[in-house]
Amino acid sequence: MKNIVVFSENNKFILELFKDKNFKKQFSIKCIIASVINLKNLKDSFKNEKIVTIENFTKSNLEFIPKNKKNLMDVNNYKIFSKIESECIKMLDFSNPNQDKFTLIDARQLYTDSVEFILNFLEHFKPDIVFFTNSPHSFQSYILYKICEIKNIKTIFKREISLPLNYIFQNSILVNDDNFNFNSKKENSKVRIILKNYIKKIINNEKKNVQNIFLRLRNHKLIYRKKFFNNFYLFLIIRFLKLIPIYLIRYLKNLYIFYKFKNKDVLIVEDFIKDKNKSYKKSYTSKIKMDFELFLGDLRKFKLLNYYNHKVTETDFSEKFIYFPLHYQPEATTYPFGGNYVDQLKAINLISEYFENCKIYIKEHPDTFNISQLAWTRGDYTRSNNFYDQISNIKNVKLIDLKVNTFDLIDNAHAVATVSGAVGLESLIKGKHTLILGYPWYNKFSQAFQFKNHEYISSNLKTYMNKKISKSKTIKEINEIANNIFSINEVSNEIGINRIRNLIKMKL
Repeated sequence: MKNIVVFSENNKFILELFKDKNFKKQFSIKCIIASVINLKNLKDSFKNEKIVTIENFTKSNLEFIPKNKKNLMDVNNYKIFSKIESECIKMLDFSNPNQDKFTLIDARQLYTDSVEFILNFLEHFKPDIVFFTNSPHSFQSYILYKICEIKNIKTIFKREISLPLNYIFQNSILVNDDNFNFNSKKENSKVRIILKNYIKKIINNEKKNVQNIFLRLRNHKLIYRKKFFNNFYLFLIIRFLKLIPIYLIRYLKNLYIFYKFKNKDVLIVEDFIKDKNKSYKKSYTSKIKMDFELFLGDLRKFKLLNYYNHKVTETDFSEKFIYFPLHYQPEATTYPFGGNYVDQLKAINLISEYFENCKIYIKEHPDTFNISQLAWTRGDYTRSNNFYDQISNIKNVKLIDLKVNTFDLIDNAHAVATVSGAVGLESLIKGKHTLILGYPWYNKFSQAFQFKNHEYISSNLKTYMNKKISKSKTIKEINEIANNIFSINEVSNEIGINRIRNLIKMKL
């Protein structure tokens, strides 16, 4: 029996996963770090297991964890853990709107405290495996993952692929080869049908149909705004008047549910924002505070979009260009799957150096300016006027209009570059040269080119750009990996959840 610690951002998934007694017998659950959503149900089902909230874990607020002097950041420990300090600190972007909540001293002290706490936590529970229900990309979950990596504690996490609501399991941020043991078995026909339809839509330039699944979470009115949206003060007034009744109805509804059904979940905010003048541990995010921050975010997005549009230049499909769409940030596609290229300016600079005779077309991610207030609301967190200035100042780089069709850009590009975005897979399906800088789930596909290091790029890039890209080979590889992909719908039926359990067993 393996000792396991679970980091659960989806308690419903854990409840379904471990309800099978035989599966449960294989693992001794030492601790569940759980979301507050469905927390009561989780506690009712796991009465003998230690359950703590993500909030308390994030703030290192677990008094029962004994402290050990050997885990203090002395010279030896600092030598070990300083290697991951900068990439872990970068994860604080998720709780740092306007980039003004942390001083460097604050961030480094928080990192040190968190490492010491997690070392004590792991020593206390002694897990053989740490299981994440999502890619580890929050500050504390990522530190937990990285320390496990350093201490050779096995990890496994669920990762969403380019096709929304479909997932694979990985043991490492670096895509491991286990996912890519291509075979011709046709056990998972439902996933194959989903993938077939996805490929068909890409080939037929029907991307909108692919994105419709998340349509309710997206509001791109700023991008396609009417005339009365062009004035900042008019936008402020209109936005304020629109949101007030929405907020009021939401608060009244939540209060009713709370008092009627004693459901505390409706009062909880899962997102976390640090208070500027408080420590990370003492910061608290209420629903009102979050809504106010979202409103301020909308105003920042208005100004950012205006500045971006001021910097764009005309698209010319007759010229030779590399298409590089920016990632929405902060998000798992770059935090952590971007690796060193979580800073996209580094990626653009690198591409520019190796393609001196090409223009580099940069298009912002439309969700950067999303004002839905339901998801992908942090688009302004990592953007500034200076960010767009720096991109524009890179030689042979052009910022292009958001309204230019993505598939037109792919079809006319000399090559497509991405850190780890879905555009890379779309490009491969269309038979285009595709340059990958991070760790997308498809980075082992044979038709993609890895921007690994200068030696590798210098030796292999020219050969790659001269070879013909086989779209049929990419499609074959997508179909062959289908057995390792599962849909979120499978969680709700016994056959599906058994298949998911088997996938987990294979990774362990």
